[in-house]
Amino acid sequence: MQPGKRGVQEFIQGVFAPMITAQCSPDAEDVCRRNNLSFVELLQPFCQAVEVTVRPPNTIQGSIATKLRLCVRDLNNPLPQLAAAKKLLNDSVANVQPSLNESGASLSSIKAGCYNLQVSSNYGQDAPELQVRRLGDLAFLFQLYEFAYQAYHSAKRDFSSDSAWLHFAGAQEMAALAVFMAGVNAQRPFPLRYMDSAIDLYLNTCKLPQLATRAALLSTECLRHLGQHSSVAAQLIRLTSEDSDLRSALLLEQAAYCFLQAGTAPSVRKYAFHVVLAGHRYSKAGHRKHSLRAYQEALQVYQGRNWSLAEDHIHFTIGRQSTYLKLLQGAHEAFHCLLAKHSEQSPTQQLLFLREYLLVLKMLHENDLAAATVLLPVPEVHTSSTRVYLGPVADEGALWGDLGTWLKLEECAAAVANDGTLPATFRPQLSLLSDDTDNGARPLTVVGEPVTVELELRNPLQIALQLSQVHLLWSFLPSDREDLISNDRADAQASDVPLLGLASLTSTLINTGMLDEVLLESEQKQRVRLTLVPHCTGDLHVTGFAYRVGLSPTQLDATSDLGPLPSPVSGRQLLSVQGPKLKNLKTAKNGQFYSPDWRLHPTVVAAMPQLTVSFSNVPRQLLCGEVQRTVLHVSNAPNLPELSSLLIASPTPQLFCLGFNDPDDEGALGSADEGIAYREKPLQSSRAAPVLAQRPTANFVCSLPEAVCRIPGGGDASVPLWIRGPDVVGRHTLRLLFYYESAQKSSRLTHRVLYHNIHFSTLPSLALQASARQSVSAVGAGSPNGLLVSLQAKNLSEAAIERDGQIKVVMGQQHVTLKDFHTLFSSVPGQKVRCSLVSLVVHNSSFRTVTVSIEPAVRTPPAVVLSSPVTTPELVATDVGGFSWVTGIRRHYPMKSRETVTFPLTAAFSMAGTYNVAALEVSVLTDDGRLSHEPLCPSLVVVQQHRAP
Repeated sequence: MQPGKRGVQEFIQGVFAPMITAQCSPDAEDVCRRNNLSFVELLQPFCQAVEVTVRPPNTIQGSIATKLRLCVRDLNNPLPQLAAAKKLLNDSVANVQPSLNESGASLSSIKAGCYNLQVSSNYGQDAPELQVRRLGDLAFLFQLYEFAYQAYHSAKRDFSSDSAWLHFAGAQEMAALAVFMAGVNAQRPFPLRYMDSAIDLYLNTCKLPQLATRAALLSTECLRHLGQHSSVAAQLIRLTSEDSDLRSALLLEQAAYCFLQAGTAPSVRKYAFHVVLAGHRYSKAGHRKHSLRAYQEALQVYQGRNWSLAEDHIHFTIGRQSTYLKLLQGAHEAFHCLLAKHSEQSPTQQLLFLREYLLVLKMLHENDLAAATVLLPVPEVHTSSTRVYLGPVADEGALWGDLGTWLKLEECAAAVANDGTLPATFRPQLSLLSDDTDNGARPLTVVGEPVTVELELRNPLQIALQLSQVHLLWSFLPSDREDLISNDRADAQASDVPLLGLASLTSTLINTGMLDEVLLESEQKQRVRLTLVPHCTGDLHVTGFAYRVGLSPTQLDATSDLGPLPSPVSGRQLLSVQGPKLKNLKTAKNGQFYSPDWRLHPTVVAAMPQLTVSFSNVPRQLLCGEVQRTVLHVSNAPNLPELSSLLIASPTPQLFCLGFNDPDDEGALGSADEGIAYREKPLQSSRAAPVLAQRPTANFVCSLPEAVCRIPGGGDASVPLWIRGPDVVGRHTLRLLFYYESAQKSSRLTHRVLYHNIHFSTLPSLALQASARQSVSAVGAGSPNGLLVSLQAKNLSEAAIERDGQIKVVMGQQHVTLKDFHTLFSSVPGQKVRCSLVSLVVHNSSFRTVTVSIEPAVRTPPAVVLSSPVTTPELVATDVGGFSWVTGIRRHYPMKSRETVTFPLTAAFSMAGTYNVAALEVSVLTDDGRLSHEPLCPSLVVVQQHRAP
């Protein structure tokens, strides 16, 4: 033998020691990338150190790597030694030569010492079965796989018959490997049953899980090469046990990667499930980094699949593991996801999530001051429902009326204020900006007036949230500066202004209001108003709002046994609103498919007048048609420019009239009897036609008196206002828009408006029906212009009236005189009175002769007169029971073409009384079948009994 070379026997004795190899999957990364998954850390877990309980043999000096290096060096020229070793082993198997006994004994001692077997063997050191096994190992080592398989197969049968289960399992394992290395085809498939049997014997019979793991790793690599990934995963999962958490985690993770390669479509859900199991076993083994990596890989599958419970479990575990590893930013992101969405967890579990989140935020604040600008997930903010109030809100209900009506009234008032022409630069001035308004232009607000942002907050959790120190975040660009000022710490850190100096500067520019506490119950929606007041002109931008969130005292008591109690932590949320979606997407620029919304970007302009409106003695209930007087009080805030061009516009100008300041009229209000709406006032001789009120005449706009149109700063004025109840019963609203301008035209804000609503209800009262007809008796009495006026009154109220009512006619014109009028016919008792009551004029408009029939009759049912215009109380209206027609029926009266015939109708009255002749009618029937009913004039006829002188 050449110097420096070792013989085959020596090589076998030094190298063939059982060992556990940690096989790694080199294509795991490629598999994950093909399935849109990514490694959180580019680690190959099976290349890491593995806990092994196998004791190295006493005869081996040095590490396994050293022995492998010696193996490679000694195999440089192995052919002569191979031939000698093969001949030697063949002879020993056939003749059991003593020369091989020593080598067999040494191999047997190596195996027994290596594995520390618990299963006894009856073989001696020179047993032929062991010699056959050694012959197979040598043939396998030098790639004589067919010869090796025959040797292993022969030894396997002998070991099985002798119940040497440890040797039998090893022979099966090597026989399967020999078949695989020799080449697998359809006629000779891979003997998977050999591997399954060997693994089962190692686990259950020999109680050697390390050897079972080795056999499984070898088997899985063979099956993976053959594309049988499902079988690989099944074998790896089968080996998991409670003996070693780390080994089970490695096997489960490798099985998860096999599910990604199984079949034509990867089993992504099985992959994620087994990765979660692997992460759990890593956590039990104390390997938090590997546990965190496994859960982060599983999150890629479960996230966004509406598997809320599984996703919550993964997020919570990631947050916990990141906290233990001091990865606070990752822990914050995980707990943020737990609270930022709707959760199906119980209130107790959600309280635990919130507690852990607050603890992580507290640790972030302690380590980094910039963490105070962290974005908080709760509560939810519905940005589309954000409202912005510009200036003080005098009447909030007035802002929610018909917006189109208010804008139309503002246009009408602006046109009247500018001599009937709407200015080209006119822009409606909205006091409220919401999702329903046009926010395409920057709104204008006034220095010194509040800007109120109303936010709709919603608590998505099933536990209460306690917010404190809630205030708006803003950035402001003053008109006299070039640098942007903000009260947000995130923006302040990017500037060179210190935080203390920034606080004093921001308070000088803008006064920011703060809410001390806001309590949101579980799943509650609540609107909160946050206010800021600018003190100089410039461009304002409301960027968000900041607050502190913490646990309520009840929640602190419930979580006190879980560890340290978290204190409230600071955070913020950003506000961003977008306008409606563009109808023509082709006109979109830079990918902007929504129109801009500037409601959070007001421009602060110079001071303007500020109108305040109030009413005194406003009626809450009116009768239908009733008119009552109230007083309108207007004032201008102090230290502001003079107010001018004050106008009032209303969509219902028929419901109010503006009065005039009259010293003699002040006593009309505050009378002792306020239940009487009618009053008499003597006419002054100096006034031919006194005017008490004036209705709007043009475009629903009414001008105020000159003394009220201009109000200096700090001044006020009053004017009477008459309100009329509508004729419809129910609730009504009188909408009034006050338009005014500044006497100083230097501001960008040309005008201002103020909305006001007056709510009242109307009750039913009297229904009056008046008519005026030509009176024949008045003409005969020397009054050619006299008319017969009849007035019918009906009580429409269903409620009982305790006081007696009285009807009077209020005269508004001096050239008309009303007096009681009736026709008298003297009669004696028992004698009928005849009179020519009416003349019926019939005209034939056709071109042929028409035959008509005329029949006077009584209308059914007869009309009932409720009251009489006569002042004699003993005369009341009766029906037509004492009435009869004297003129008979005219039948078949021929009328020529274009002929007009007058038929006088005479009536007889048999008793004294008041008769309503409106209940009478005349029927006219023509020969062509046309029938018409002609009622008589609605008037009264009074018949009085003749009194003897």
